[in-house]
Amino acid sequence: MSTPRLNPLSLLAKSFVFGIVAFGVCACSSTQITPIENAPVSVSADKGVSEISDHEDDFRPIKAQIDVVAWGEESYGEALIEPVPMFFGDMNGDGVEDVLAVIYSEVGVSGSIVEPTVFIADGQDFLPYEILGPISGVEPRDVKLTYGAVELTTTVHQDGDAMCCPSGQKTWKLDLDF
Repeated sequence: MSTPRLNPLSLLAKSFVFGIVAFGVCACSSTQITPIENAPVSVSADKGVSEISDHEDDFRPIKAQIDVVAWGEESYGEALIEPVPMFFGDMNGDGVEDVLAVIYSEVGVSGSIVEPTVFIADGQDFLPYEILGPISGVEPRDVKLTYGAVELTTTVHQDGDAMCCPSGQKTWKLDLDF
C-alpha cells in the first residue's frame, strides 16, 4: 500500500487554522500555559549552548515540519509516530538553522526505534542529510547542536522499571559526517 503524498499548501493552511483556533482558545482560557520540555531549540555554533528559538514571524518551522513528516511518511509509512520532536540550530556552519528531528517508528506490537535525523536547510526546503541512530529513550531534551555534533538526553529504562515508566536518563553524543 502506498503512502499518500502530502500537499504542503494544505498542511500549511491546516497549521495556520490550527494556530488561530489554538490562539483563540488560549486567549479565552484562564489556564496558564507552560512551555513543554521538548520545545524547539536554537544553538549558536560559536556558543554551543541551547537557546529557545524565536520563530514568531517565520514559517520555516512549519515548512520544516512539512518536509520532515513527508520524508518520514515516505521512509517509514504508517510506522511513523507523530508528532515528531524537532530542534533547530546551525549544524553545518552556513549560518542557517537546520533541523534535528527525533524520528520514532513502530516496530512489532509495542516497540519503537528512535532515530535522530539531521535535515539541512536548502533554500526554503529541509533535506534529509544523515540518520544518527538508532538510540533509545523518550522525551528528548537538553539538546546541543554544534558544527558536526549533536548532543541530547533521553529518558531510558533502568533495571526494575516497568515498561510504562522509564526512570533513568542517558545523554547521547552523536557526530555528523560533514
